[in-house]
Amino acid sequence: MKLNIFKPNKGSGKGSTQQTAVKHPLEGVVFTGIVRDVASNGQAVLEHSCGVAVFVRGAWIGERITVKITAFKKRFAVAHLLSVDEPCEQRITPACRHFMSLTQPHTPSCGGCAWQFVDYDAQLAQKQRWVRSAIERLTGQVSQAALAPIAASAEAMGYRNRAEFKSDGRILGFNAAQSDALIDIKTCGLLNAQVAEHLAALRARLPNPQWIGQKRKGKKSYTLLAVDDAMPAEAIEANVRRPFRQGNSRQNAVLQQWLHDALSPVAGCQSNKVLELFAGSGNFTRTLAALGFEQIIAAEVVPVAVDNLHSLGLPGVQAEVADLFDEAALSALCKKHDDATILVLDPPREGLMCSKPLFEHAGFERVAYISCDLATCMRDVQGFMAKGYTLVSVLPVDMFPQTPHVELCVLLERTGR
Repeated sequence: MKLNIFKPNKGSGKGSTQQTAVKHPLEGVVFTGIVRDVASNGQAVLEHSCGVAVFVRGAWIGERITVKITAFKKRFAVAHLLSVDEPCEQRITPACRHFMSLTQPHTPSCGGCAWQFVDYDAQLAQKQRWVRSAIERLTGQVSQAALAPIAASAEAMGYRNRAEFKSDGRILGFNAAQSDALIDIKTCGLLNAQVAEHLAALRARLPNPQWIGQKRKGKKSYTLLAVDDAMPAEAIEANVRRPFRQGNSRQNAVLQQWLHDALSPVAGCQSNKVLELFAGSGNFTRTLAALGFEQIIAAEVVPVAVDNLHSLGLPGVQAEVADLFDEAALSALCKKHDDATILVLDPPREGLMCSKPLFEHAGFERVAYISCDLATCMRDVQGFMAKGYTLVSVLPVDMFPQTPHVELCVLLERTGR
């Protein structure tokens, strides 16, 4: 199949190279295939007969499905699921009324969770496979000591301690999958009891002319209504985000316990100084202080978070505002604390945007890295390994059931000293 996607614009004049996009020949094609894999974004992957990889929501490995290709990118196609002709054993009926429907294919569905159609054990197994495969690509092998079994969430539903709703003044909910359309959410099974109460209280205030969004550059914006289970309903403010916190409280305790166990063997040494980056409001700083480290430098980008950290009055903690995305600022911070022997990291999804000063720091003997993105974590781990660190252990943590998200706890130690 010839796959030219541009043609010359004949009206553009002599010598013009202007081109006009035309419909790709695969767009609109309906075909049946078997899902061979699930991508990191949670979408199923199958192959068209011409060899093009096709991504589609709502299917699982081994299922025979019929899809319609809706768009073609540079190296792959995107499709809409028409039918599941041979379902897998792991397929279940989604609990949420807002999840994608095969009987109403043109009705927008909520984009909040992608995997409600498959049982929880299968979700965990897929995330474990992703992590194992990533480590194998990095190291060539995986030992049982290096990779622990994924820490399952005690609650596969009803676990979220925070949410960011959107409203146009008439309805309130979440964005639709792969769209900026708004889905009117009356209930959400992922929310814990307190956040569900906030949702009900906000919906009771509809319609609300104060929540009508404005158009920006032709796109409609919505009013943000951020809530968590630590706030009273009367404290909710429009377009004001809440301070960051992990979205699953019980799984956050798993992360804290991992950090405690990873660093407890070296906590008794008075010469050990900890440099913690992306400390936030002290989620992991509390653990470091409880371990008894006498010198803990907790650096964070957001000044308000540092103020919150100061207010905790944790022993041995010195909180600092630092631009951790600027190489010069990070280099200055590393030089200021060149006697630090332990590095603790909890960066955003993008990982370490500036890493060279950390890789070149001569004093770090142990690195504890908590990550919310597998790809950027493995990229950064590879950088540390290139500087003489050994990958000691990896614990995958399922922070967000019903989604493809996986949290990682990684311990590295310097070798060859």
